[in-house]
Amino acid sequence: MLDANTRSCAQAVKWLRDVFYKDRPMNGKTYDEIDEEAMEVPVGSEGLVFHPYLLGEDAPYWDPSLKGVFSGISINHGRSHFARAVYEGTAFALKDALSIFGDLVNGFKENIFIGGGVKSKCWLSIVADVLGIDGRVAANADASFGASMLAGVGIKVFDGPEDAIHICNKTKNNIKYNRENHEVYKKLFCEYRKIKEAYDKLRK
Repeated sequence: MLDANTRSCAQAVKWLRDVFYKDRPMNGKTYDEIDEEAMEVPVGSEGLVFHPYLLGEDAPYWDPSLKGVFSGISINHGRSHFARAVYEGTAFALKDALSIFGDLVNGFKENIFIGGGVKSKCWLSIVADVLGIDGRVAANADASFGASMLAGVGIKVFDGPEDAIHICNKTKNNIKYNRENHEVYKKLFCEYRKIKEAYDKLRK
């Protein structure tokens, strides 16, 4: 089993909501508003870059002392820019984490998007564009659903794990990345890395 995780994807978006949208109701409608505002901002957030190390970072740095950073802030940036920058920064962090696998990731045959983030059309499309991958959103991916499948295997509702997966593993929708956006994000990811390196020098 391979695992590469980041610490502050969902937490970064929750922080964004709590800080920039604290006057809004704490429900799904606020996340919809974040999505709408982020989609108004062009790719690259007009120079605003976010490193989402709000809780330190796991892959590929394994450094709990890392801190989050916004860089490139100008007078022209508003709340919507910060919203998109958070989405883009978390996507860059995922790309950074996957770098530990090297060329192995090119051999992945299927990409499945799961978790609360898939409810955000904007965030999901940004992740796909940054990573340069097509994928599918699983209809059900929570722990209780998996536990139910295992229970079904145990009481012989299914012939085995493969049968349970075949019957239950449904697709909610498919996502395709935008090649033009991906090319832009490849350049921006290089800048993201350079800023991280400069930040590391300041910490020493």
